[in-house]
Amino acid sequence: VAPLLLSQALEGSDQTREASWALRFVLEGILQAEALGDLPAARRVFARAEPLIALSRRDVYGGRVTPSASRLHFFMGAMEAGAGELQRAHPHLEQAVELEPTADAFRLLASIDRQRRDLKGALASLDRVLELSKGTGDAAMQAETHLSRFEVLREMGDNARAAEGLETALMLGLSARTAAQTGQELAVAERVLGRVLERYDAKEATRRAAKRAYEASRNDIRQMTETVLDTSRRALTLGDLRTARDSVRHAVSA
Repeated sequence: VAPLLLSQALEGSDQTREASWALRFVLEGILQAEALGDLPAARRVFARAEPLIALSRRDVYGGRVTPSASRLHFFMGAMEAGAGELQRAHPHLEQAVELEPTADAFRLLASIDRQRRDLKGALASLDRVLELSKGTGDAAMQAETHLSRFEVLREMGDNARAAEGLETALMLGLSARTAAQTGQELAVAERVLGRVLERYDAKEATRRAAKRAYEASRNDIRQMTETVLDTSRRALTLGDLRTARDSVRHAVSA
């Protein structure tokens, strides 16, 4: 009901803060529905809010509304993808990148395209991520993206380009580790480096990267969670009991 009432109120408004408040209200409603595990309710909120989202894109606001229409489409796309609803997620993410090209949206779009076996589409999205991340100088993100490109190119049978991509990912991973200035940046860099070394089947080097990631994550519960998930996934994939026990130990300790 609220989005319908807010749409009527916003029709005559030219105040950015009022449009931002309205879209934050919508986003809160969507996130609350997700927290309750009620995806159909989140869909209903978004559907009723579409006129409001359209109003927020008017020129009078100068693109200053926060969260933006693009961000709302991204959140809905991420929710649908998380629920395995790839057909529903894809249009939201396409709309998100059309309105506001972001690395996060292109990465998720690439992941969905890969699962749908649209490998060319996935590669195109990953190329856009690289373009965007070069502007920020984020070596860890670039390494992660080259690693994803390696996997897609290998699935396409382009082994020569895949090998080049993996080597580039390794160099960028090492650069990210050297450039890291905080524990968070170091944890991210070490995890990316570990995933690259895993593809080279360098087991001991991968374990050492995981150990350094744990050390860097010691005072950051979010980074610790990401590290535990990463090492647990590797242990299950490779049948590595030693790493699995280490992951559980760190998880219980944290």
